[in-house]
Amino acid sequence: RSSPFSRRATRDDGTLFSTLSADHSLHRRVAQALKANGPKYIYDVWPSAWDPTAWKVIGAYMAFELALMRLVPGKTFTAMVTATGHVPKYTANGMQCYALSIAALMYLMHDGTVAPGAVYDLFGKLLSSMNVFALLFCCALMLKGYTFPSTADSGSTGVLVLDYYWGTELYPRVLGWDVKTFTNCRFGMMFWALGLLCYAHAQFLKCAAAVRRRVRAASRARARYAAPCV
Repeated sequence: RSSPFSRRATRDDGTLFSTLSADHSLHRRVAQALKANGPKYIYDVWPSAWDPTAWKVIGAYMAFELALMRLVPGKTFTAMVTATGHVPKYTANGMQCYALSIAALMYLMHDGTVAPGAVYDLFGKLLSSMNVFALLFCCALMLKGYTFPSTADSGSTGVLVLDYYWGTELYPRVLGWDVKTFTNCRFGMMFWALGLLCYAHAQFLKCAAAVRRRVRAASRARARYAAPCV
């Protein structure tokens, strides 16, 4: 496959806060590196936030989860009425989206379109990219709450920093998508499961031979232990 994400996940750059050479002490590792290289060390080892492949992965994952939110059917869940009279309503399709997300990842891996373990190699760049995205996204949501809030459950604390980090809306929606459902439940919590599978795939690719030897050794040990009891 020609996809840049279909490569085998075997590279371990070791640059994301490697602590092995400093007795697993992050503080000692950074102190040694800063003393030897100066502040430029942070810039040199920090994963790039502008890697095109990382942004493609983030964009594709966001688009997929947004599509599931809109297209997967589910019962309408009505929440409690707010103080302003707003009645939040949601489509209760979380479990369906969860199952479809895992099924899609497994299918794409089986089909050879993507290698899930590549997420392990990209994870530092994914984190850096998501930090940039989150800062800009929160700024956009703050301005949205000031200018055209989705409901009357909105407002300002009068302090810009609090508005930025606390938010200016309780139930923001963009083009019909509930922002909190997407960021917290779909984009965020779905990755708890998908990320584990991606890391498991990376571990299998890196340690497959060792894992097979351990499984065979354990099987022989169990056989020897059980034989006298048969």
